[in-house]
Amino acid sequence: MFGRTRLVATFAIGLGLACLPLVGANLALQEYAHSRGESNLKAIGIMTIRHVEDKLDQAIEAIRFLDRQGIDHCNSKTVRIMQRQVFSNIPVKILGLMDHVGQVVCTQTGQPLALDNLSMSSVAIEDGISFRLVSAFEDKQPALLVAHPAQNFLSYVALVPQDAFELPSLLKNRAGLSGAIVSQSLKNGQFVNIAEFSFDKFKSSNGADSGKDLSYSLSSERYPVTVDVRASFAANWNVYTDLQAYVNLGSVLVGILLFFFFVQTIRRSDAPVNDIEDGIAKGEFVPFYQPIINIQTGQLAGCEVLIRRRRPDGSIELPGGFIGLAEATGLATPMTTMLMRKVAEDLGAIYLQRPRLKVGINLFNDHFDSLEIIKDIETIFGQSGVHYSQLVFEVTERQQLNNINRAKVVIRKMQALGARVALDDAGTGHGGLAYLQQLGMDIIKIDKIFVDSIGTDRFSLPIIGSLVKLAEDLGMSVVAEGVETLEQVDYLKKLNIEDAQGFLFAPALPAASYIQMCEAMVPSIARENKSGSSNSTLDARKYVGNGRSLENLIEKPESRLSA
Repeated sequence: MFGRTRLVATFAIGLGLACLPLVGANLALQEYAHSRGESNLKAIGIMTIRHVEDKLDQAIEAIRFLDRQGIDHCNSKTVRIMQRQVFSNIPVKILGLMDHVGQVVCTQTGQPLALDNLSMSSVAIEDGISFRLVSAFEDKQPALLVAHPAQNFLSYVALVPQDAFELPSLLKNRAGLSGAIVSQSLKNGQFVNIAEFSFDKFKSSNGADSGKDLSYSLSSERYPVTVDVRASFAANWNVYTDLQAYVNLGSVLVGILLFFFFVQTIRRSDAPVNDIEDGIAKGEFVPFYQPIINIQTGQLAGCEVLIRRRRPDGSIELPGGFIGLAEATGLATPMTTMLMRKVAEDLGAIYLQRPRLKVGINLFNDHFDSLEIIKDIETIFGQSGVHYSQLVFEVTERQQLNNINRAKVVIRKMQALGARVALDDAGTGHGGLAYLQQLGMDIIKIDKIFVDSIGTDRFSLPIIGSLVKLAEDLGMSVVAEGVETLEQVDYLKKLNIEDAQGFLFAPALPAASYIQMCEAMVPSIARENKSGSSNSTLDARKYVGNGRSLENLIEKPESRLSA
């Protein structure tokens, strides 16, 4: 389950990384297109305002020419002068004199011209020149009227038609934009549209995202005219469709490379984790059993289960090579469950006939975070030959429990089944006296580092005495770990410690060897009932010292393994 979840998570993360280049490249391309579009709009605005100013310059130059000629009435000479000016001044379609009521009384045609005002006059600029939008032609096309005061309450006027303000095709092609609307407005307290034109492809902008539409405004510094340029981002995005296809292709290739690089990296980094998962799936993690001896009576009291890994080639790997990673990744939990099933299978028959034997199983701090461990205990041992009362669950003090209150509930549930709970590595970690007082444990296991001090470092001996005294006060039993010398045994016996384990007696043994030891040292219920006594029980004290150990009781010496 853990492996499947990890595989799915790895695939999901890898897929997300693979999509990043595609998403990022498209966002970058859109940003580039938006930026280029704004630049193009600005270029159109600048070109248009210059184009408008050029037309107005020509119109103003035409009426200033009339002023320099001193024309103040309409006659044949005036008409000829105005005809030459209109002929040489392309933007100006009408040149003439306007009376004080706003009617053009004389034009280059020799005829008056009626005007319909479409706007108010703009604020006059220097030399009294003013602008307003009018309708004066047969087709009623609007035109911009440029006026300059003359003598006799007259004004010189020039009319520039609306289409004169549209950018010529050459300038449109230089704009680099596939669609836009350009509006030129007269600024006179209200915005009056002089002319508006669009690029040919602007009509393709249907359905554009208005939130991304482009716009740019620019006002003339010399004339009361403003240019507004608007464009649809969607319409202009069409320019980049071919480029987008190449970008997408490149992004997909980069994404595929990223995906495989990520997966390979994770696989390499997860190789030890995958190796442990494979080991669990193949049942390579097996229990070894280190005997626990009652040093007061010499009898076998039980064992502690120590995990080992039996590789396919038959080699045995000690827990130092995998247990830390298993705890960090949560694999210690399924590993322990598998181990408990194996213990029930190995010891069920022999322990059913020897109810006083105990078996200690190490748990991890994660086991005390929920009641799942209780369900596992009931499922595995409920129908096995190993009774709940023969179980001892050990929690190490080296790693702090995540939640004391939850751990207290779990321990109470274990004890309610009849199992006992031991504090392993006592005196070496975080919990200490607080664990013993709050959690209500049954057994204290004195760590090997304190046992090693016996006969060498007298400063550590008071710790052993203190732990023994504390156990007596709390009604707990004591187990000494790592016993290797007879001197240590003698010292522990004087402190009234009953149980001990260590190389002096035996290392961790395979199941078959430990079962042989149980059969040799502990009579079954049937044997006791038949003999009427337990005098046949072997005394372990006869097998320690003088180079002999309990391993000598095992019939198959080839199965002896170091811890």
